[in-house]
Amino acid sequence: MIKEPLLELFDKKNKEQNESSIKNVTINRSLINIHYSLLPKYRGASPIQFAILNGDKETGITYQILDKEMDKGNILYQVKYQLKGTETYLELFEQLLSLNIKSLRKFIELYKNNELESITQE
Repeated sequence: MIKEPLLELFDKKNKEQNESSIKNVTINRSLINIHYSLLPKYRGASPIQFAILNGDKETGITYQILDKEMDKGNILYQVKYQLKGTETYLELFEQLLSLNIKSLRKFIELYKNNELESITQE
């Protein structure tokens, strides 16, 4: 768990650096979380299990800005994954991990080049 003062430090820097920016409102020097669902669906600690239990046809990974509230930070980048409907937790976790490894390089490049749009979650 990240302690409150660390989050406040990043929030303060982001607000100071980006007050006039709309597109990249909190991207610079933010902590990034990689979440294994297509947020805002399945916030919390069990997104893979809920995707399986609910028989979802699609899931994926979300790169998001870390926020004080769990999984509520702005969305920066998402990658979709089509489910077969037969996956176990471990199989789906491994598939999403592999997808994350494959897409991380593209995310970092977009992030470095300031080509991401920060999308506020509902």
